[in-house]
Amino acid sequence: MSPNLFHLVTLFLAFSLFSLANAALYVVTPRDQSTCRGGEPCTVTWLDDGRAPLLTAIGVSTIGLYTGQKKIVQTLPPVDVSANLSFVFTPDPDAGPNSDSYYLAFTSTQAKNGTGFYEAFSPWFSLEGMKGSFDSPDPSATKSIPIPSTLSNKPTTSTTMTTITVGTLVFFIFLIYFHFHHYASDRHLHHTLVDFIHFSRIIKYECPS
Repeated sequence: MSPNLFHLVTLFLAFSLFSLANAALYVVTPRDQSTCRGGEPCTVTWLDDGRAPLLTAIGVSTIGLYTGQKKIVQTLPPVDVSANLSFVFTPDPDAGPNSDSYYLAFTSTQAKNGTGFYEAFSPWFSLEGMKGSFDSPDPSATKSIPIPSTLSNKPTTSTTMTTITVGTLVFFIFLIYFHFHHYASDRHLHHTLVDFIHFSRIIKYECPS
């Protein structure tokens, strides 16, 4: 493995572990640079990465479709992120233009993060089939949506969760085996590395400690 690729491996791994240490609600989809279409269903999924606050502490959250510096373009129905790990929404075609600068923000109604409420964000993704403008968002799309009485924040449990990052362990084992037994080319190892770091961020076991 060349020195340049070795440094790339180190940077990728450090970034992966940093991301794990600074997330709790990890948005799986929409993925980075993926595309949804205005007027058509777009699926949102997430996982609990085992770090505080856990999904049980985050509970009922308000959700919005944003662009730029937290500029909301569409309000979405609240969701209890501990009771569901996905929902489907339909992007309003009038909420903005075709763009790759959209993201979702989850804001807890009970978990605090410093002086404010805990927030989690999706990666940037694209919307096509849009016909609106960021300069003049559709007022009807950004109206506040009340939290239904059927959603209620449950008391948080006192159970401490320990996360075993299986993906990261597999990544180490695979990398060592592949390098010393197969002498993979830098190009092959680079693509394999990217795939394994992606899985190391979302494949985990949680067990009470």
